[in-house]
Amino acid sequence: MNIGWRFNPKKFLQVCSILMAVDDDDPEFLYRSVINRSYLVSLQVAAYHIKSRGMNLPDTSEYYKLVREKLLEIGADENIKDDLDDLQDMRVKSDYRYMSTICEGDATHCLTTTDRIIHSLDSQFPNSCL
Repeated sequence: MNIGWRFNPKKFLQVCSILMAVDDDDPEFLYRSVINRSYLVSLQVAAYHIKSRGMNLPDTSEYYKLVREKLLEIGADENIKDDLDDLQDMRVKSDYRYMSTICEGDATHCLTTTDRIIHSLDSQFPNSCL
């Protein structure tokens, strides 16, 4: 990992596993946190693969959109862009729409999508895995 990052974003998946295992009478806050971390892990793993090819990603509000665009430029599977879009939609719902219900299935779906994104990128670009 040599692009200036201080830690591997995949480590957030450990936090997700811990949160999913917590026994709570009202676990929705846990599921919302898992969805948030899942999206950010996926996004940062994608960004890592982009940056490791020498491409720049600015530290601006355009970052999220540019990650998805540049994935296609590096030849990543087009389905990853759609998966990131789905994760972003779920993150917005879980972080900002408190009147909507988030359930365990939503969090599990996001974790499964994150695993698929990571596996796809790491398989397609094995020389730049985190």
